[in-house]
Amino acid sequence: MITKHLGSVALKDVQVGDQVLTQNGKFESVVLFSRHWNAVASWARDDTAVQVEYFHFSTAFLNGTKGPEFSMSSGHLLPVFKTITCSESLMAPASSLIAERDFVVGASGDCLKVTGSHVQRGVGAFSPLTKSTFIVVDGIVASCLTEESIDPRVAKVLLRVMDLVQRAVPKGFYETLVDVLDYLLAVKVHHGFLALCMAFLAKQFVSLR
Repeated sequence: MITKHLGSVALKDVQVGDQVLTQNGKFESVVLFSRHWNAVASWARDDTAVQVEYFHFSTAFLNGTKGPEFSMSSGHLLPVFKTITCSESLMAPASSLIAERDFVVGASGDCLKVTGSHVQRGVGAFSPLTKSTFIVVDGIVASCLTEESIDPRVAKVLLRVMDLVQRAVPKGFYETLVDVLDYLLAVKVHHGFLALCMAFLAKQFVSLR
């Protein structure tokens, strides 16, 4: 991944609070990791050690030169384009990409044709979450979310609130708050109730600044 202060770093080395490249050349703070959104509490399972199915893709620029290669878990969402202009996208899982037919967007905004793919097994299945719900993975603009994630609209509200809280409170307090959120999501607290709680907390913290 591309970070604002350290340049290109391995995903495993990205930390909450790091500024990472998202869409349109913008950098945003990592507010959570996707492992905090699973139905099993993080202290009960280490998601970084889970074997998952990945799709590995090759791409090409429209002038025919080789583009970046990227890998994503089968259910990871990303903007997919059906025309060479890359003007209208739909959010689709990586497993649905069709070589020689679909297009994706690179970090610099270039339209890239998907030229090939193969399935492989890998360890990991977690990603940084940003307030816009977008990140750049292996040079490709992708969503932070997966098919199994909560409603994207709810996710965006929660992540924007978490970004606000992250900037309003001390680092240690924020880390504790993340652990609490992790627990609430693990026990499947209703997402609407959770969003209201986070909005209330954000308002209180901002009023104290």
